[in-house]
Amino acid sequence: MRNSNLNLFKTVIFVFTFYILTLFSTSYIFASDMIGAWTNTSQFPIPLASHITQNFNNKLLLIGGANSVVYPENISSVINTDGTLNNWHSSSFVAPSIYWHASVINTSHIYLLGGATYPPTNSQDKVYMATLDTSGINSNFVQLNPLPQKLSLGASAIIGNKISDRPDMSALFN
Repeated sequence: MRNSNLNLFKTVIFVFTFYILTLFSTSYIFASDMIGAWTNTSQFPIPLASHITQNFNNKLLLIGGANSVVYPENISSVINTDGTLNNWHSSSFVAPSIYWHASVINTSHIYLLGGATYPPTNSQDKVYMATLDTSGINSNFVQLNPLPQKLSLGASAIIGNKISDRPDMSALFN
């Protein structure tokens, strides 16, 4: 009985400490906070939808997407200190021709998960990976082992060293 009370006490102290640390280390946005006015920045080179963007090493990376055709490239722009963007630059490294895909970055790699190819409604289970360095994407995308199911119009997250494509994190992939 005494050990269980001690364990309960330790748990309560841990939870309380965690709560206090979280409370004082979190920034909150309230309805009264102003976001500020939108600012014009570098014009995008083409009209595009259903792409992904990632912020890596002070660069905005944009991969895939579609307009009247699927866009098989990756482009990037440096993010200025005031939040505006420099001119967009195409990469010499080819991305897969997909849209409706998800993406995650893990240290020095970017992963593209699922998505679709033209014509629509053909979700896929493919996973692509490219390496990153300070300049952005520095390799062609290579195809890895497939997802256990088809995925499009979804999201993904990295938990530890595993990737999940489900909101409840019930499926984690190495």
